[in-house]
Amino acid sequence: MAFSIPERFRKLAINVGLLFVGSFAASFGAFLKATPKETLVAGAISGIAAAAIAGVRAVVGFVALQASGVPAVPVDV
Repeated sequence: MAFSIPERFRKLAINVGLLFVGSFAASFGAFLKATPKETLVAGAISGIAAAAIAGVRAVVGFVALQASGVPAVPVDV
């Protein structure tokens, strides 16, 4: 028996993943350009920040998918 993820949750997962990658790339580039931090430190800080941003987006998207009567919350599906 194969486990199947519903389409709306799959789209949310893709959205959150892309947000993580974009947030990481933007903050990593900014840290490397604007601060004298080493590459490893800048990468770690950027990873933590990107995970926090993507985590908030995942929670908001999950709540919006569960509460279908809340149109004000962005869902992207």
